[in-house]
Amino acid sequence: MKKFAFLGLVPIVAGVALIAVSAFTDLDGIIGVIVLFGGSFAVALLTSLIAVVQSLRSDGTDKKSDYKTYEESLQQSDEEEEAHRLEEINSSYGFDSRMAAGMHELSHTRRAYRSADRKEKFLGILLVVSLLTMFVLIFVFGFLGLYVGTFIAAGGFVFEIVACIIGLIIRHRISMSQKYNPKKYQLNYGTVRCSTLSSNMTTGKNTVRIRSAVYRVQILVGGKIYNAYSTRFYNEGERVKIAIKSHGSLAKIIVDEKESV
Repeated sequence: MKKFAFLGLVPIVAGVALIAVSAFTDLDGIIGVIVLFGGSFAVALLTSLIAVVQSLRSDGTDKKSDYKTYEESLQQSDEEEEAHRLEEINSSYGFDSRMAAGMHELSHTRRAYRSADRKEKFLGILLVVSLLTMFVLIFVFGFLGLYVGTFIAAGGFVFEIVACIIGLIIRHRISMSQKYNPKKYQLNYGTVRCSTLSSNMTTGKNTVRIRSAVYRVQILVGGKIYNAYSTRFYNEGERVKIAIKSHGSLAKIIVDEKESV
């Protein structure tokens, strides 16, 4: 990130220069203020986004890092190890519980990013860029007094977040439901490729408690990857029975041998 540090100086120098020039010319000083504050805010968001992407792509080569130790233990873990991590969060207090919860989510996020295909990574980055853009536009339009644009940007920002949450809830319910129509679904066996945290329900502020968790389970069937959701963390390489449609990538993990209609 050091090579991007100089970017923070660009809007500061340009903004101060424009303000100084406006004192001796007909140039509107508001332009310099916009460049100074708006540019600095935009650069901060950009560098933050780059830092997040680099963190997700990092291979964790620093052997002295406690983070790598945690990451390695989770990559090599199974269902019992994941349960141990949740118990560690729920049995600790204060800062220790918040730190353990943050490390747990961040580690799963990195694993999800690494296991995603190019399309998923592109769509994820596109969503983040879109949200950041609308977030910046809220302040820019508000500063310029363009309140219609402010409301549109704020509405778009909230709409994308709500749409993502609703879409995820729907996928959870469809995949986790054991009811299916045998005429539309086909039963098959697949191999678990990866299990990553999709969402969790937490309580507490100073002390975090995880009440429930839903995992996205990637299952390989005949060279194609299907996504299923479950409250259970499945081991890599575990063989599971699933119900899949002829189209789409969403599947149901069948937890018993009875076919429900």
